[in-house]
Amino acid sequence: MEKEVRRSSLDDIRKAMAHVIEMAQPVRQVYAVACGGSNGAFYPMEYFLREEARTFGCTSISANEFAHAVPRAMDENSIVFVMSLGGSTPETCAAAERAKRGGAAVVALVADPEAELAKTADSTIVFQIETDYCASHSNVFTTLWCGIELLEQIEGYQYYKDALDAAGKIDGICRRAIEQAAARADRWGKKNAQEKIVYTVASGPSAKVAYTMSICMLMEMEWVDSASIHSGEFFHGPFEVTDKDKSFMVFESVGRTRPLDERVLRFLERYGDRANVEVLDAKELGIDTLQDSVAEYFCPVLHWLVALAYSERLAFYKEHPLFMRRYMGKVNY
Repeated sequence: MEKEVRRSSLDDIRKAMAHVIEMAQPVRQVYAVACGGSNGAFYPMEYFLREEARTFGCTSISANEFAHAVPRAMDENSIVFVMSLGGSTPETCAAAERAKRGGAAVVALVADPEAELAKTADSTIVFQIETDYCASHSNVFTTLWCGIELLEQIEGYQYYKDALDAAGKIDGICRRAIEQAAARADRWGKKNAQEKIVYTVASGPSAKVAYTMSICMLMEMEWVDSASIHSGEFFHGPFEVTDKDKSFMVFESVGRTRPLDERVLRFLERYGDRANVEVLDAKELGIDTLQDSVAEYFCPVLHWLVALAYSERLAFYKEHPLFMRRYMGKVNY
């Protein structure tokens, strides 16, 4: 019988952040280090801290790059977050060890608290894979909440109560959004089952949802050629490939960067084919029921959960299970 693993609660995360903040006093820099989808899942924290923190910075770095090219600023006043679903990704484990040797406080985010990665860490936070479609179990939500707790404890966050309210509502919002989008997800999966390339587009806090959808769900899991495009960069090269036969998935956020997404959509509606442009509008899907002060930061949680539902329908119509691989775990690399 498989053992039951308890995921970390908001209170667990609060205590974990307090511990590493104390170790790294005064905190000057935060690094988020991982590979692939885990790397993408760190972006909600990075974006939030970039926009809100005044006395410290946050940078995400691919794990193997971090292990080989450690930033000179990484020292005893740094907190390094490392994440791996299985907790044994070699590059991420090497990065964690390098961070420890450099004097940083290390936080491991894993699905198994006994994983190899957790053995290096000063604090461990446990999330769960989103097969249950529970937003608050996801790594995307967990990283965001780590960022919110860091800011609250280091500087104070004026909208912390609004964030707590949002944390209590996000599961219900995501469940309703998935139900609302179910028929569209099914149509999209069927329509794109034979598509050769799918472009994903987003900005702001959801920028890396487009990235993860592209490199993980489309390229890794379904073997579909893909590229993710930041909405702000769309008109600086990528828009030249727009045509009526091209498939685009646009993650439209609320908040300050929504105009970037809207500009892309206006162009695609004019020069593309609306039937080939799938828009996952966080506002339409219910994120604006949260306080305006924090709604944009929770967009990637909603977008990612809905994107998973779309991915499952694509896998169904392609008759290609999401976890079927050609190379990963099969050959030496």
